[in-house]
Amino acid sequence: MTPARAVLLLALALGGAAAAQTPLSLPAGAVATHDSVEDPGRYALPTGRFGTGAAPALPLEGRIHLRAWRLPDGGPGPLALARALRRQLEQAGFEILLDCAAADCGGFDYRIGTRVLPPPAMEVSLTAFHALSARRGDPAPAHLNLLISRSEGGGWVQAIEATPGTAPAPALVPPGAAATGDPSGDASDAAARPVAAGAAPPETAPETAPAPGAPDDSPLLKALRSQGRVVLDGVDFAPGARRPDAAAAAALEPLAAALRADPGLRLMLVGHSDDTGTLAANIALSRARAAAVRTVLVERFGIDGRRLEAQGAGFLAPRAPNTSDAGRARNRRVEAVLR
Repeated sequence: MTPARAVLLLALALGGAAAAQTPLSLPAGAVATHDSVEDPGRYALPTGRFGTGAAPALPLEGRIHLRAWRLPDGGPGPLALARALRRQLEQAGFEILLDCAAADCGGFDYRIGTRVLPPPAMEVSLTAFHALSARRGDPAPAHLNLLISRSEGGGWVQAIEATPGTAPAPALVPPGAAATGDPSGDASDAAARPVAAGAAPPETAPETAPAPGAPDDSPLLKALRSQGRVVLDGVDFAPGARRPDAAAAAALEPLAAALRADPGLRLMLVGHSDDTGTLAANIALSRARAAAVRTVLVERFGIDGRRLEAQGAGFLAPRAPNTSDAGRARNRRVEAVLR
């Protein structure tokens, strides 16, 4: 079989009828990193710009299919690939609900406010990503969100499909078995290897209701539920340090207690830094800080790691000016964000 461009099939149930397969072509060399289904499941489809106090999303229930791919280096950037995929969606009869890039989506607020698979399945650069949300079908439409990003060494695509009721699982077919498109807008690189068809195990545990009688009046839980995030005070970092100081374990006890009290609680741990150094270096450093906090919660307190995701924001969200030692110390922190 001659190698060809990788083809992703989206099985979207239209108006309650049998699933209709919609092929979307991905760049040459795309490799699947995640494939899981939640049925029944819930998903909040982004529909607008995220910001302080604003998280426009359409709540959906049904069959939620989560997939992701890693793309080789040197391919089309997020904007070029998003334009090509948008053309394919519109040709397939989709209505575009959201089309935005990085800061226009809300930047950091969009990244932490939407569902993103954890590494190594998916990576998102806060300064280089593009989002598309689309809908097709009536009276029971199917919905799709595509998140396209680029990081060091390659690109990433995440697809989250929400279909009403139970629909047959989509298939990844051999390239050439479905209509193809050219995501880069250049037909000269049409030869490619197919997407790997092996499905990765689910990366997240199913959410459960809080345990009967579980305490729900702790200040930390109240803050999480009312504000959506809390700063983990007492978890302090020296300049350039990836691991917190020795007092961090005791400071994390309230968070561990909240996680034990509510088995359905899922958090994103977001590391932050001062503004010393480049943005790329600080994003990597702040992600390492969040990962270190996650390790303490998992290894010391026995929290299921599938409930915790670690990401880094670098110096993009300071809580104090970086003009003094005290301000820089306040900015070196980790926050817990409600998922």
